Amino acid sequence: MTQRLLLAVLCLIAAGAAHATPALFDRYTDGEQTGQIFAEKCCYLDLPEDPRMRELRRQRLGSCSAAGAPVGVFRREQGKLWLTALAECGGEIPLKTHYEGLQGPVVATWLSGTFKAYVGHCYTAAAQHKYAVTQVLVIEQGVVKSVNEIHNDISDCKR
Repeated sequence: MTQRLLLAVLCLIAAGAAHATPALFDRYTDGEQTGQIFAEKCCYLDLPEDPRMRELRRQRLGSCSAAGAPVGVFRREQGKLWLTALAECGGEIPLKTHYEGLQGPVVATWLSGTFKAYVGHCYTAAAQHKYAVTQVLVIEQGVVKSVNEIHNDISDCKR
């Protein structure tokens, strides 16, 4: 009886994990290429904080089950990194929803350091994710100081 109960509990845990919402990551666009961007040391890019943002995050707690939400939607253009929107499970959210007074894209002046962006997403025949290009960006107060592109082998991606 105890072994059956343990087996049932393990099956429930495994089933729950299989249906978990995948984590959201910061989105990135460079020209026509889209993908994801990460801070060099780990995970997510910082977003500007203000009291309204903290309150909205608290109110939305539980409305999006994906880890990391909300995340930034960034674009590299004119030698700068721009925050253009936020994203949650349901899609993109205009900046003005979370930040009073921000109507459109804003240069990400709060970001400095090394970041990695992955663009040109494809799937292999084995359903593995791959990216055609890895960009290593050095950014100082939102200004892109350098970009090093590494072209990855995607010959095994589905066409």
